[in-house]
Amino acid sequence: MPRLRRIPSWLCLALGALVSAPSALPQSSMATVIGSVADTSAAILPGARVTLSSLDGGQTSTAVVNESGLFTLLNLNPGRYRLTAEAKGFKTHTRPEVVLETGAKLRMDLVLQVGDAAESITVSESTPLLQTATSSLNAVVENKTVVNMPLASRRMGSLVRLLPGVTFGSEDTQEGAVNFTIAGGRSRQQMWTLDGGVIQGNAMLTGILEFNPPVEALQEFRVEALGYPAEYGRSMGGFIAMTTKSGTNNYHGVAYHYLRNDAFDARNFFSPYVAPRKYNVFGGTLGGPIRKDKTHFFASYEGTRRRDGVTRIYNVPTAAELQGDFSARSGTLLDPLTKTPFPGKIVPVSRMDPVGSALSKLYPAANVAGRGSGDNNFLANVVNTNSAHSLVTRIDHQLTAKDRLSGRYVQYISSTAGGSATPVFSADPNAITNTLNIANISPAWFHEYTPSMFQETRFVASLRGADVPKYQPDAITGQVGLKGVPATGMPQVNVTGYSSLGTGNQFRALRPQYTFQASNSISWFHGTHTVKFGGEYRYTRNVEDWGTARFGIFGFNDIATGAGFGMASLLLGWTNSTSIENGATDTRTDYYGFFVQDDWKISKRLTLNYGLRYDLDTPRWERQNRQSGFDPYGLNPVSNTLGTITYSGVNGLSKYAHPFDRNNFGPRFGLAYRAPREIVVRMGYGLMYGGIYDASLGRALNVGFGDVRSYSSSDNGFTPVFQLKDGVPAPVQEPLTPGYGAVPVGQRVRVSPDFLAQDHRNPYSHQVTFTLQKQIFGNFLVEGGYGANLAHRIAAPGVNINEVRPELRGVRQDQTLRPFPQYNGVTLRSANWGNSSYHALNLKAEKRFSAGLNLLATYTFSKFLDDVKANSEAGGTPTNGIQTVYERALDKAISGNDARNRFTTSLVYELPVGKGRKLDLSNRIADAVAGGWTLGTITELRSGLPYGVVENTNRLNAFSSVQRPNLVSNPVLDPGRSRADLVSRWFDTNAFVFPGDGKLGNAPRNVAAGPGFANVELSMLKDFHFTEQRFLQLRGEFFNVLNRPNFALPNGNRGAAAFGRISGTVNDGRFIQIALRLVF
Repeated sequence: MPRLRRIPSWLCLALGALVSAPSALPQSSMATVIGSVADTSAAILPGARVTLSSLDGGQTSTAVVNESGLFTLLNLNPGRYRLTAEAKGFKTHTRPEVVLETGAKLRMDLVLQVGDAAESITVSESTPLLQTATSSLNAVVENKTVVNMPLASRRMGSLVRLLPGVTFGSEDTQEGAVNFTIAGGRSRQQMWTLDGGVIQGNAMLTGILEFNPPVEALQEFRVEALGYPAEYGRSMGGFIAMTTKSGTNNYHGVAYHYLRNDAFDARNFFSPYVAPRKYNVFGGTLGGPIRKDKTHFFASYEGTRRRDGVTRIYNVPTAAELQGDFSARSGTLLDPLTKTPFPGKIVPVSRMDPVGSALSKLYPAANVAGRGSGDNNFLANVVNTNSAHSLVTRIDHQLTAKDRLSGRYVQYISSTAGGSATPVFSADPNAITNTLNIANISPAWFHEYTPSMFQETRFVASLRGADVPKYQPDAITGQVGLKGVPATGMPQVNVTGYSSLGTGNQFRALRPQYTFQASNSISWFHGTHTVKFGGEYRYTRNVEDWGTARFGIFGFNDIATGAGFGMASLLLGWTNSTSIENGATDTRTDYYGFFVQDDWKISKRLTLNYGLRYDLDTPRWERQNRQSGFDPYGLNPVSNTLGTITYSGVNGLSKYAHPFDRNNFGPRFGLAYRAPREIVVRMGYGLMYGGIYDASLGRALNVGFGDVRSYSSSDNGFTPVFQLKDGVPAPVQEPLTPGYGAVPVGQRVRVSPDFLAQDHRNPYSHQVTFTLQKQIFGNFLVEGGYGANLAHRIAAPGVNINEVRPELRGVRQDQTLRPFPQYNGVTLRSANWGNSSYHALNLKAEKRFSAGLNLLATYTFSKFLDDVKANSEAGGTPTNGIQTVYERALDKAISGNDARNRFTTSLVYELPVGKGRKLDLSNRIADAVAGGWTLGTITELRSGLPYGVVENTNRLNAFSSVQRPNLVSNPVLDPGRSRADLVSRWFDTNAFVFPGDGKLGNAPRNVAAGPGFANVELSMLKDFHFTEQRFLQLRGEFFNVLNRPNFALPNGNRGAAAFGRISGTVNDGRFIQIALRLVF
């Protein structure tokens, strides 16, 4: 079992190296208070002193009002403070509690009354919710919501869905695979920070959350959606700043255990019985003083143990088909040798390939009555297991009156094993076992030069290591006699119209990834200006000992055997494509960011925010120059055609994959205006630059290094690459010259180059915001506004440019007609071709916690268009590829992340009965029964996500990724039909027809909306108090309270047996989680 380890030595060494690194930019989680001090006649009071003192101990900050009557308190930890304002000849002004949120810029205008300073005027106004000092579109989820909401995973990532403008694609996991978009950004392209330090995916600095913190360790988190200040950069998809809890002058902590059991569960809509489930989350936190008012600590540990029953639905062949009998299927089964029909649609035993036949026997037997071949005709419940450990520690130390130190360390270790539904364990493509170890350490130093100048310096070092995909030791390749690959594993078998077998990757794949960050910023308050400037340096390294296709990936289509008869191709060993991949890389990239911004308080009513940011990514490079590229204009000496493979550092080429993009200057401008009747008008504009790549590229650009081969049929399957019984062709050993991997035109191709374009540049977006805010009833905020995100040069997932030109397409695919006939596919990585537009109306109502109630309600009406599919879209077409590289405009459509209408509410309500509440019951028995109850709810309603339709068999005959059908009528059917009708035929399948061989379909990339989503979750909490601060809490959390099946998108593969059918849900049936929490 994995265990927590001491801090790795590499992290300690990294800190020493980072101390001498250049200073740079933070995405700070610290808060700022700005404001003015005047008397009752509105005369300013220069020289007045304003002091904030933490109610939990440790931090005190004082500012002197300047000649403009203004003050600024900088770099404040989020939390609760006591504010005092003093001036000679005036009574002391006191506010007993001021709440500062993560990254907040709070404006407070104070009025002092004439009198003796010994006299004190206490003002009990709540902390203002109006944002009068910043123009960005943002939101904060505070601690009461974080702790008291019903959360199945007990992880922060789930709470992002509460915010406006979010399209949530899938539930999060402990290691952070959170799939959502913010305000028209791209999936998994956000920037994440924890206590101001970056904590996102190390792989080429992509935007995947690296460590998803337990909610018990978090104070709160803040999301910057659009128009964020210049200090935030390298993201077009939003910023999420999380803040951990800190120690106080009093010891405090929590011990807890959450339990979920299938005894409380309702069955999934598509499952005949309740899947087995055992889920335990346990842990505790402890914080307090090491030395009061000087040094404080906080620590959190959480463990999880889960056994989840998972319903696997596969398309499998029938018993008759496994014997070669396809007589039950419609259509004509062709003999690929003679191009004539097999009599009776039966493949003779004498013609069966022994390897293909043996592999077909690895499919499980069909078990769903009434379903034919390949029609979701196999269903099984298997059990996935996971064991995980999370550690969060933090220390804050007041070194001197002007210096503070803070340090945070997190570690996450998990081990996951996927159950198998196939006769041989490793034949199930989802039966994956892996382990993961993440560590991240971040020390910070805060220094006050003067009361008006403050510095924040931060370092971050992180490691993501030992990601180990592996399988049980099933030596299938040797058992079935598959030659040309190691005899000790399981290949991946992809058959058109059927589910896959295996993944081809049964070995240890070490993937240590390292990230280092050094950042520095200085905040300076001068007159009516608050200026902040700084910069950041980041270095990332990915070491991958990989082999995603060590045992081969084999494709079998139905081109040669006839539509719907892909399984016959496997039985005949008629291989359409094969790839082998096995090797190692050690890639690096660097990032630099610099910014300056100014908040100019022109008057009490008007604040201008403006700034400039510069981002610079170094292109990807490999430590030993094991990095390939492609020159589409170089003359190949082997084939005498255009197109050669290039190599970094060879023949005068740079070590970098492409030239630098040095023009990423991003201006920001905004204003906040306090209009009459306490209405705040805010507007802003920002030019934002995103990360240079859309994915890690970890194993890309590796042709010529290791064993990397790719074979495909020259005519889309009419002629096989080879027959399985003959085995995979042996690799050809050759020097790394311009002719590497090429073959003379007409010979069997064996290499698929990939590359980054030489004009590759960072994506960018223009972001516009306009909002109106009004605070009513003291602490209730209402907000309405418009937001736009117009993005350009966004990356398309890998695009094959070796596609036959439109005028050469025919009824058969011909390798010799390709632009680079000497190669198989030629993949352009992270192609900067995409554009998107997002426009939204956002409405929000928020009540900060008071009188026992906390409320956040949001509504978004939006429209999201793009012309390239994003990685990890919430909805959209079933394939990543574009229909043709020659007419990219045909791919412009409603985005797969378009959720047209979305409404969410979150509410925490402490019933006013019980000890310490409005109605304090003196009777202990009555209090035990009726007192101390708290309710929490989350409601989410949204429109359906778009679905797309593609041809199950691509007959464009151009070596393209996908062919879409023709749309001949409106496919939308009556949504008021019964559930049985809805899931069996969501749309009119007759609205889509085959466009013809070599023809482009006219159907848009995404056609129409799929099923909508509605979900209600509820938590019921009962506190049993020992003292006011010590109590035992009993929790019941109810998920999918309505037991409503929220259906997944329908099958969009025209020609598949399940076309138009819905076969899954995006949520579970109703389930219950119970817990005990001891708070002390």
